[in-house]
Amino acid sequence: MCNGTSPTRAEGMWRMGDVATQRYFTRQSYEWKMNLALWAALASGAAFVLTREEGARIKWPHALVASILLLVIDALYIFVWRLPLEARNLRDRVQAAHWQFGALRLMGVPLSKIPEWVRPPFGKDEKSKYIGWDHDFTYTRQTWGAWLWAIFGWSVFYQCATTMTLSLGVALALWSAALDNSPDLYAALLRPFNLFFLR
Repeated sequence: MCNGTSPTRAEGMWRMGDVATQRYFTRQSYEWKMNLALWAALASGAAFVLTREEGARIKWPHALVASILLLVIDALYIFVWRLPLEARNLRDRVQAAHWQFGALRLMGVPLSKIPEWVRPPFGKDEKSKYIGWDHDFTYTRQTWGAWLWAIFGWSVFYQCATTMTLSLGVALALWSAALDNSPDLYAALLRPFNLFFLR
């Protein structure tokens, strides 16, 4: 491909960009299927606890174990699934823009006609060597910096916040049911507050 004519090279580079784009969209479809399945499971769990039969009692050890499991699920979702997934998504977006920019330049498209989302960052002027791709790729590595950078994106923040909110709803429903069945524990938990506000 590198030794061919400009049209052949441009076509090959554009196809490489299409491969990266398709990989991104395929991963994104699995991402949302996973999100919807997890959110449906958490919402169903909270609804099950709130609408359970009167004879089905939930004790505080059950609520404690379930709360720990929910924390583990949230941690796995954020740090093992969602943030590394966002790093891979960013890598594919950067690769797609890289190949498409190269193809457009080989086809003689003026820089002013190329969409901004395809352009790499430049130096002081357009004639200087563009410097953006290696810098952007540093964010795709699975490091704490990449994860912290990725979570500020609105999509990642929304998905992580939704998962944690639903998990909190399940935990609150469990503990509400457990404390109703354990008046002594409920009174013990409220005792410090009573001593502080009623002294």
